[in-house]
Amino acid sequence: MKTKEFFAKRLGTPLHQRWAWGAIDEAHKRIFLRVGQNDLQPNSKEPKRAVLHEPHWSEGQSPGAPERLRHIELLRQGYEGFAVIYWSHWNGGEWKTKDFERRFLYRLGVITKKGGNTYARVLGRVSLDSVVGTSSNKIEEQDIDDIIASDLSVTDRQALVKARVGQGIFRVQVLGLWSNQCAVTGCAVPEALRASHIKPWSESKNQERLDPYNGLPLLATLDALFDKHLIAFDLNGKMHISSELSKQERELLLPRKRRLLRKPDAKTANFLKEHAKLLR
Repeated sequence: MKTKEFFAKRLGTPLHQRWAWGAIDEAHKRIFLRVGQNDLQPNSKEPKRAVLHEPHWSEGQSPGAPERLRHIELLRQGYEGFAVIYWSHWNGGEWKTKDFERRFLYRLGVITKKGGNTYARVLGRVSLDSVVGTSSNKIEEQDIDDIIASDLSVTDRQALVKARVGQGIFRVQVLGLWSNQCAVTGCAVPEALRASHIKPWSESKNQERLDPYNGLPLLATLDALFDKHLIAFDLNGKMHISSELSKQERELLLPRKRRLLRKPDAKTANFLKEHAKLLR
């Protein structure tokens, strides 16, 4: 995922120009700023402040400079500020983004000015989901409320409610298709397994929500990664992993054998194909 896609899809604040240095979320009165790793002081895991602007940045013709000044003014007016940290390298006579942090942001505080430079106090690192994510519990509660208020029969409503909370016939049938074990590791401890929907509940029709072929039995950790599109499976069962997971995180979270225990059947494969398109 490139920076432009990250701002648009994950932060919900599209960059309005190629050289944009950040974007504004007017609905929530907050700003997401691109801040280079070298502009954190000290340049470590616990920086005290971030450089937001230096006078020479405005000497060139980059349209990002006046935009950054506007961002700083809005921060002074009370907008929340968050830094998206990136790494750059010199290539072809210009600085280009090499990579950026996709899972954590730095929360910014008081704006100060010293020696012509503008700084923001760094209040700490926060997870991306805690800032822009929605509580899975709240989503589940709303889904259940919608089911209860629907015109479906009592039997259908009960089946859907149980499916939404990972119980009932959906779970039984999903596990049954995979011999009551995790589809990746083979773990058969019921308490550790989740019946994970492949096509998201919010995008599925009621029939798909109860279709066992729209499910995989996964260990809770794998279920969480699968649900957030950090892992996916192709039509042969091979696991594909998001670039957002570091090598160390992959070693900690994923088994050595990274594929389904068997090739998925055609019905499951159709759901997996669509899921894989959303791999982050």
